[in-house]
Amino acid sequence: MALPYESWKEYDDRAPGHHIASLRLSVDGGETWPEMSVVAEDPESRTFYWDQRIAAHPLTGELVAMFWTHNREAGSDIDNHIAWGSADGRSWSLPISAGWRGLHCQPVAIGESILNAVYVHRHDPPSLRANASNDFGRTWGGEISFYESTVGTEPGAKGVIEFEEFWQDMMAWRFSHPRGVLLPNGDLFIAFYAGDGATTSMRWVRLSLRES
Repeated sequence: MALPYESWKEYDDRAPGHHIASLRLSVDGGETWPEMSVVAEDPESRTFYWDQRIAAHPLTGELVAMFWTHNREAGSDIDNHIAWGSADGRSWSLPISAGWRGLHCQPVAIGESILNAVYVHRHDPPSLRANASNDFGRTWGGEISFYESTVGTEPGAKGVIEFEEFWQDMMAWRFSHPRGVLLPNGDLFIAFYAGDGATTSMRWVRLSLRES
């Protein structure tokens, strides 16, 4: 079993934090978790690999992780990043850009080497999107928008802001956290939250991945 998590620092520690995206591994069905595997880390603490989401290749077991990626020095989010790991989760490639800028990003294995990533497009135009890959995330094409916000630019989505302001803006965001699952008939079911700032609700879409 593998448990994905992030480590930063103790709550009361005033020193700059060092962020690591990791897996905790268990070989006894979750009774003990003795082994840690680093999935993504910047030794200089300039780049943060947040909210890792992981999928497994249905044939080879190869793992893929996608990250909401933030550059601390630039004071802004950068492209979503992606890394590939061994089937046992013990070794990982260095993260590279997926080719688009976004936030929470979940890969969903569709079949063979087909991967679909659902992610948050926080900057204008604010939306939720899905992007498809035929080579397990090495290249991408066929992006679509499945939700478009109608309440204007999201808080903190323009320009460079202080890191503390960035965390406060998170509480005012009006849509996010898409989660996808492959249905038995091959459709992609995606749940997410969305609203107008005064009210928020859970919503869902169902995407047909079959060619017409």
